[in-house]
Amino acid sequence: MHLLLFDLDRRRLVRTVAASHQGETWALCHYPKPDLPLFATGSNCGTVRFWDLSRRAPVVGRVLKYGKNQGVSALCFSAGGDLLAVGHANGTVRVLLFPELRLVFEHAASRTQARISDIKFGSAGDVMVVGCHDTNVYVYRISAGELPGQCGGVGLDPRCVLSGITSGVTHLMLLGGGEFLVANSTDGQMTAFSTNTGEKHGTAVLKDQPWDGPWTCPYGWQVTGMWAASKNLSTGDINACCSLERWGARRDGPGLLANGSNDGLVRLYNFPAVHECQGRRAYHGHGAPVTNARWAPVGADGGGHSDPPCESFLVTVGGDDHAVLQWGVRLLGRDEEPSPRQNCPWVGEPVQPVMVSAHKRPTRAYAGYKSQRTQLWGHDEGADEEPERVRTRACSELKSQRTQLWGFDDGADKESPASAARRQDQLTGQRQRAGSAV
Repeated sequence: MHLLLFDLDRRRLVRTVAASHQGETWALCHYPKPDLPLFATGSNCGTVRFWDLSRRAPVVGRVLKYGKNQGVSALCFSAGGDLLAVGHANGTVRVLLFPELRLVFEHAASRTQARISDIKFGSAGDVMVVGCHDTNVYVYRISAGELPGQCGGVGLDPRCVLSGITSGVTHLMLLGGGEFLVANSTDGQMTAFSTNTGEKHGTAVLKDQPWDGPWTCPYGWQVTGMWAASKNLSTGDINACCSLERWGARRDGPGLLANGSNDGLVRLYNFPAVHECQGRRAYHGHGAPVTNARWAPVGADGGGHSDPPCESFLVTVGGDDHAVLQWGVRLLGRDEEPSPRQNCPWVGEPVQPVMVSAHKRPTRAYAGYKSQRTQLWGHDEGADEEPERVRTRACSELKSQRTQLWGFDDGADKESPASAARRQDQLTGQRQRAGSAV
C-alpha cells in the first residue's frame, strides 16, 4: 500500500509520501552503523521494506517479496552490516549480502515449519543464532571463506541445535562475544546455553558477561522493574523491549528502556529497571498492539526540525495498524520542565520530541498527559480533584443525562405519599378483577 504524490502539470511522480505492509509487522532491525540511518521491517505478507531514518520516508524500489506463505517474522543485521538475516513463519532462514541483497544462504531450520521468532549475530561476527517456536535454538557458524554450495565470499554452516527449552522461543540475547546465549520462551522462562558446546547452564554463568548489543529480552533481572511497575500486564503482554546506554551529545545520557505491549502503548523506563516502584512514562500513538521496538544506533541522524534537536531515536511497529512510528528523545536540563504536548499531526502542530529527565518525578508526565487531553478535547478531566469527588460528579452528570433523554428522574427523590396511594389502589383493583374472573 502506497500514498503517492503526482505532479499533474508535468504528469510525473514526485515522490512516495507513505508506504506500508499489507499484513501484521513483527520484524524490525536497524543498520548497526550510524553513518547509514536505515532500518528494515518485515511483515506476515512476506515482504521486507527499508526506511530512511533521516528523511522519515520509505526507500523506494528496495522491497523484498517472498509471498504470503513465507511471512517474515524476524530480521537482523550483522555487527559489520554486511549481512542481513531473514527469518520466516515457515521455519526457513535466509542470509543476504548487504547492500546487494543477494542470497548467500538458505536453510529450512525447523522440521515442523514452526515460526522463526528471533535472530542474533555475535559481535565477533563468527556465530548466528536463530530462535524458533518449535522450542529449539539453531546455532550457525560463519566463516570468511566459501563453504560447498555457497557463494559471495561468506559461508554459514549449521553447528548445533540447542534443546531443552520448555516452550516456544520468543527472544534471544548473545553474551560474551557470542560464547553464551540467553533464550526467553512463551511461558516466561529464561534459559542459558553455551554456543560452543551446546551445554545448558544456570543463569549464574552469565554474571559479568558483556552483552552483544542492547538488551532485548523481556525476561531478565535487568527488566524486572518493567513488570513490577505494570502489574496489569501478564506474561506475553510485552512483545518487545530494547535498552539504550551512553547516548546524548556527550554520551552521558541515563540508561533508558523502551517496550511495546498489547495495549498499544510505548513505555519508557530508566535502565536497568530493577525497582518495584520503577518510574515510567507511557505514550500513545499505535492503534493496535505494539509488536516491536528498537533504538537507532547512537549518533544516527533521525531528521526532524525540533528545537533543541533530538539526541536519539526509537522506532516502533504495530500489528494490525500497519504503522511505523519514529520517536525523538533528548535529555532535559536540571531546571527544564517536560513539554506537556506530544506530536499531534492531526491538529497541525510542529514535531515535539519525547523528553527524558533524570531529575523529575514521573507524576509530571501524568499531569502533562492530562493537559494534552484538555487542549485536544476541550475539557478538564479533574486533575486536581479527589477520586471521590470525581465519582460523585460523574454520577450526577449521568443522572442528569438520563433525565433529559427519558423524561424522568431515576431515583433522586423518594416516592411521594399521593403517588404511593394511587399505586396501591391500582394493585387492589387488579387483584379484585383477577378474583372475579376465577
